[in-house]
Amino acid sequence: VLYSPGLTLLGFKPISSLKVIYNLKHSSFLYPEDTLIQGSVLAFVALLDRMLHLQKYALCRLTARSNASPRLCALLPQRRVLDESGTVLYPDGFNVILLPFADDIRRPELPETATASEEQILHAKKLVSEMHLQNFTSRNFENPALQKHYAYLQAIALKREEEAELEDLIEPPDLTPLAATIENFRRAVLPPGYVADPKKTPVAPKTKRRRAADGDDDSSPRPAKRRKVAPRGDIDYEALAASNELHTLRVSELKE
Repeated sequence: VLYSPGLTLLGFKPISSLKVIYNLKHSSFLYPEDTLIQGSVLAFVALLDRMLHLQKYALCRLTARSNASPRLCALLPQRRVLDESGTVLYPDGFNVILLPFADDIRRPELPETATASEEQILHAKKLVSEMHLQNFTSRNFENPALQKHYAYLQAIALKREEEAELEDLIEPPDLTPLAATIENFRRAVLPPGYVADPKKTPVAPKTKRRRAADGDDDSSPRPAKRRKVAPRGDIDYEALAASNELHTLRVSELKE
């Protein structure tokens, strides 16, 4: 074992140096627990306040388990955010972001593509600004598959014939008010006369194989015909069992 399980602080770096491409996996959330470690809340608050004030993140070495390989990670501080009613949307804590190694980041050679014109960029900015979601939070959207499962269990528990209808909150909004903006963006980006084809790639029709007539040369293999076996007479099952030859019998003979 190289290192014992735990989190080791290596130093601090500016938050501006933490690039988005470094976030290769989902992050974890770190918060103190005073019932397990006395005084952890006080140390946590002091560290979080100074890191947010100086706009720094902590560079650490993380060993999750005794048999796990050590990884470099970044502790990104997060300040508590409340909504209008005082409900906590995001608590105080650190986002634990696993950092990639040097050979995890690749720079592939991309083919040259066309560059957007100024007019196209302006239409795209207008479309994005008009479709902006105000006060978005992922907690406002429930998993429709999970809610349907809960509704089905509720219908069984209450002995209802049908479960209650659910509102799918992840359906796209009505884009009718943005029809003019979408049409201007389409004209600026897509070529004249462009029509989207929703059909799938056509599949070649299946052709039936023609049975070879007399005199035709058909080299395709044909299925072998089953050989008819004459039925046996009286079978001495005890003698076959004694000589360990029951496996020579057919299924129809064993059923008799």
